[in-house]
Amino acid sequence: MAAAPAELPTFLQMDSSNKRHLPQHHRVNPIGNAPLDAPLTSSEVSHNETRTRRKEREAARKKNYHHRVKHEREALRQSVVDLANQLEELTRSDGPGSLGCTDLTWKKRAIQQRDQLCRAQAEQLQLLTATKAHAAYINKVCKQVSPLTSDSDTTTGDPRIDALLRGRNYPPFDLSMYRGHAQRVVESYARVDEVFKGFTVMEDGVRNSIKRRELDGQVELLEHLNKFTQPFSFEMTHKELWNLAKFRHRQLDRMDYEGLANAENTIVLRFRLIRQLSTGMLASVLQRYVIHRYKEENRVVIVWKAHSEGEDVFSGMHSDQSGWIYLQPGAQENSTEVGICIRQVPMQFSISTSGDDIIREFHRVLQSYVNEDVLLITTALDKISLENTLKGICL
Repeated sequence: MAAAPAELPTFLQMDSSNKRHLPQHHRVNPIGNAPLDAPLTSSEVSHNETRTRRKEREAARKKNYHHRVKHEREALRQSVVDLANQLEELTRSDGPGSLGCTDLTWKKRAIQQRDQLCRAQAEQLQLLTATKAHAAYINKVCKQVSPLTSDSDTTTGDPRIDALLRGRNYPPFDLSMYRGHAQRVVESYARVDEVFKGFTVMEDGVRNSIKRRELDGQVELLEHLNKFTQPFSFEMTHKELWNLAKFRHRQLDRMDYEGLANAENTIVLRFRLIRQLSTGMLASVLQRYVIHRYKEENRVVIVWKAHSEGEDVFSGMHSDQSGWIYLQPGAQENSTEVGICIRQVPMQFSISTSGDDIIREFHRVLQSYVNEDVLLITTALDKISLENTLKGICL
């Protein structure tokens, strides 16, 4: 092969310093080993830069891939180590001592359950003791008011009362008066929501109030309000209260009227009340009642009208009474909310010669009988409910 002319130095003979002084964008002719003086075009430069960036991205991707593979490999190795340790622990637990550990665990559980059972039995015993004490207290209260809860025998054991009742007869049954009371019961039932409107915010308890006339200061209205909750089911409570509303504790000269229309939900009766006054005198009051029960959805309403007619020293004095009772399921499970409203309007159909003291005494007697009736009915309701509950309790 012929040698290159001497005046044309070859590319191989160029040192590094000469290479650095080549013009920018010049390139070497790969065939002739000589630099080409023609510069690179812009498209060629852009292509080279793109290829460089692509190589850099490819290198970064490979680096990330190798790093991820390495991390996953280390995680798998650690999982193998953890599983091997667990297997070793399970293998050791299958040894002779594992049965003893299991027995110890069950023994601890048995002891805990036994302690819980003992505590529950102790609490049940305390509850039963408290319930029996409550029942004993109610029986004691009933005995204290036993003169008011006599049976149908009109003999009171008090010679003065027996003498007062002897020979005293009822006036004949007044059908027109009964019809008038029955009509007013219907009218009173239409007002039941208005009467108990304030009971939604009223707390449990008893409230007695007296409203007087502005003109002469005389008593216009005596009102008794009572709200309480029975810890017993709604069905049982309203049925028992209806039975108690028959005033079976009032037996002096008692007369019940039967054969009424809708007798299942209607009560018509009359009886006498006798009270010893602060002066030592005895006075009687003739009571006439018309009572009706209304069954609604999730509520039972009992409405009554009563007419009180004074006798003896109370002769000429009268009072009209309106009463409402509602029963509905309480806020707590197996409880019943009970509301009572009783209003008495005293009247005089003749001039009393005994003065204002006897009039005030008449008012006090009527109010005391209202309080006694409410106390006896609620106490008897507690007693009956407790007896039904105690039947299902055993030690």
